[in-house]
Formats: sequence, structure tokens, C-alpha cells
Amino acid sequence: MTAPVSRGGSVSSGLTTTSPAAPAIGDLVVCLTWERAGAGVPTHTLQTNFVEIISHAHDDGSTDGRLSCAYKIATSAGATSYQPYTTSGSGTVYTGCIVFAISTFDVASLPTSAGNTQTNNVAPNPPSVTGLTGDFVVFS
Repeated sequence: MTAPVSRGGSVSSGLTTTSPAAPAIGDLVVCLTWERAGAGVPTHTLQTNFVEIISHAHDDGSTDGRLSCAYKIATSAGATSYQPYTTSGSGTVYTGCIVFAISTFDVASLPTSAGNTQTNNVAPNPPSVTGLTGDFVVFS
């Protein structure tokens, strides 16, 4: 299989984002929700019809947060509103999505996801993800 073909993406403030106008029924919609909170890591609750890829907490005791990623297969064409998660927090939230064209992806072969948190001013060294052979999209 060749590399996934992107139909575009979007980012919105809040828990909901709207896909670009190009998606078709059967496309893969990957949504990412980031929440920055104060002290205390928020909980993201996955919504019906989404499949979670990863939900990763950042906990340094003062500016905590969570990044969660889920996908679903589009059931309608065109610009559609998506809300992959609800939250227990009251921090600043952004949700975005990227849409991959039907027949250019295989969700059955998604590798294991891994996350990493660094609590100082140095970028984290990403953890290893095994099983990456062929064409994959990597979010980092």
C-alpha cells in the first residue's frame, strides 16, 4: 500500500472541530485533542464511534495537560463536525483533525502507540515504536 493521501485538516478552539469540505464516506478521520490545565491532569472520555489511538498525560504539578488521539471512519461526505472526547477539566482545549482518503490507509495495521513527557525546558526524546515497515504517517 502507498502512503496515505491527506484530504486536508483543521484545528479549532474547544472540543469540536470541522473537517475540510473534501472528505468522502469511508475516509479516515484522525482527531487530536490537546488540553492545557493548571495543577491536575484532566481526563478525556472517548466518545461513541471513535477508536482511541493514545491518550497521554503531562503531569509536572503546575501546568498539566493531556493529548488524546482517536479516529473514526467518515459516514458522511463534506465538512462534518467531530468531537472525539469530552473532558473533566476546564483548561484551554484545542481539537484538530486530518482526513485520509479511502483506500490509502489500513487501520488494521496501526502499530503500537507510545508517548513521552519531559518536564524541563528540553524537548523529550521520543520513545521507540516498533513494527514500522512500509509507509506510515507519524504524528510527533
